[in-house]
Amino acid sequence: MVMSEEEDLTGGTIGLLAVMAITLNVAMQYILSQHVKRSYAYLYADEHRFLHTLILQGRLVH
Repeated sequence: MVMSEEEDLTGGTIGLLAVMAITLNVAMQYILSQHVKRSYAYLYADEHRFLHTLILQGRLVH
């Protein structure tokens, strides 16, 4: 079967768009996961600091 140049370009464009969409999806997931990890790290640090302050003030005993 011989494809016309137009059909070939359409197929190539669809393939390229699919690859770009997948790449963008993976990149977004990576960026979001890094952001979530950072947020949890900050939350954990704040909570740890808060507990440490309570311990220093003598309100909380290990």
